[in-house]
Amino acid sequence: MAIICQRRKCNYRSPPVPPGKNIVLAAEVVQGFMWWWILWHCWTEPGHLFGEFDYPDVRKWTDEELGIPSELELDE
Repeated sequence: MAIICQRRKCNYRSPPVPPGKNIVLAAEVVQGFMWWWILWHCWTEPGHLFGEFDYPDVRKWTDEELGIPSELELDE
């Protein structure tokens, strides 16, 4: 094992080299764009999350459902 690590220049139990500033900046930009894309499409196209439901036919609603009193109640 030690011979393999010496040939490949392994760093056993040592921290990895931190990424450069350009890599960190690029990762932040890509990450920001990704979250913007997800949140924008959740806001503008919620049908993808909640499904697309048919709008109810208002002609089928009864007066009682709409809160309209019957004609008999109006005459009294």
